[in-house]
This record gives sequence, C-alpha cells and structure tokens, in this order.
Amino acid sequence: MTGSARRRYSYAAYLELDETSNVKLEYLNGEIFAMAGGTPEHAALAMNIGIALAAVRDHGCHICSSDLRIRVLATGLAAYPDVTIVCGPIEREPASQTTITNPTIIVEVLSDSTQDYDRGAKVEHYRQIPSLRAALLVSHDRASIEAWRRGEDGSWSRSEHGRGAVLELPGIGVQLAVDEVYRGALTDAREWTLSRGDAGGRPDRPTGRSIRADPAARGRRGRAPSWCRSSTRRTTLPR
Repeated sequence: MTGSARRRYSYAAYLELDETSNVKLEYLNGEIFAMAGGTPEHAALAMNIGIALAAVRDHGCHICSSDLRIRVLATGLAAYPDVTIVCGPIEREPASQTTITNPTIIVEVLSDSTQDYDRGAKVEHYRQIPSLRAALLVSHDRASIEAWRRGEDGSWSRSEHGRGAVLELPGIGVQLAVDEVYRGALTDAREWTLSRGDAGGRPDRPTGRSIRADPAARGRRGRAPSWCRSSTRRTTLPR
C-alpha cells in the first residue's frame, strides 16, 4: 500500500469531538473537517446580515449566529451556517439536543477557499431540508448575493442581486437590502485584512482541514445566548 486509509468517524464520535473542540468542526460522510477562522470582511458581513434581518424576530422567528449547528437529515451533513433563521418551534436532532433540523433561512458568507463547495454541493445538501425556504450565498469580495428560494410548489429558483436590490424572503414577510449587508464591510474592513493562506479542497466536500491530519485541541468555545449554541461539555475521547 502506498498510503494509509482515510479514517472514518461515526456521527456520535463527531459530536463528542465537536462539543469539546475550540474550533468549529463540520461532518460529512464519516469525515470531520476543522473550519478555518474568517477574515475581517467575513466577520463584518455576517454581523451586518444579522442586523439587517433583525425584523424576523417580529414574525415569530429566531435569528442565530454561526454558533448554531444544523443537521441535514437526508444527507448527514452537519454544519455551522454563518446565519440561521428558524421560524416557529425548533426541532432538535434526537442524537444532539444542541443541533437543529428545521432552519427556515440559511446564509453563508463565501470565501476564496469555500465558494465552489458552498455554491455547489453544500447548497444542494441544504435544499434537502424540508423546512428551508431560502439559502443565501453572500459574496465576500463584491456586493452580490446569490439567492436560492423555494416556491409554493416546492420548486427552487436561483437569482443574483447587486447594489440597490432588495430581496424578498419567502414565508416570513421580511426584506433584505443588499446595500445594508455590505455597508462598510468591503471598505473599512479591507484595511484590517491579514495575510493568510487558504486551504484548497474539492467542490463536493468541505474545504476545512480534515481532523485526521490536524486534531482539534480541546477547549471551550464562547457561548451564544439561549439555545443558539453548541454544548461546551468536556469529555475524554477514545483513542
């Protein structure tokens, strides 16, 4: 043999590791991926999206940060979208009370290393969630939002929106102005940018470092308010 076989993890082992890790981990097809930290632009865009969508709280919806883990039951993907909106009662995964399965809107801020996967395989995973009404893919380097929206007949449509556009979010009666999402995010924030190397990856799988090559150090992540967070329980993993 010329190389070692790729290690596969059970979902239970992933949950145990993720809930004691000091970095976010995603899971797909038995593999665990450590997700790199974002740039200042990425952080500013995610915050702007949360502010711009604050009105959803008046429509019986919760808006959550990237501390919330979601599971696509149809495909097995476990991920941490940058912003998640859940309308109505939350549905928790039986295997993990800190994971939800019924997001209404998912927002991902793209990056150089993840945009092919996010625009391709990942959004296809998200579209398998029965409760999902829209998935928004927010460009990190220009004012552009790609919107996947589910119609009343269950079919999906794709559209792109630039400066001056206002998106209608289906099912919750809220609009999202592109200009509000990008206010200051690609100007002042660009002056803060640190030089970093992005890891590449295949467009059909996550692009974070595989945990088999870089095990995450144990530690506590910051806690988000209410149920929009993952557990910080410490456990000892089997070797």
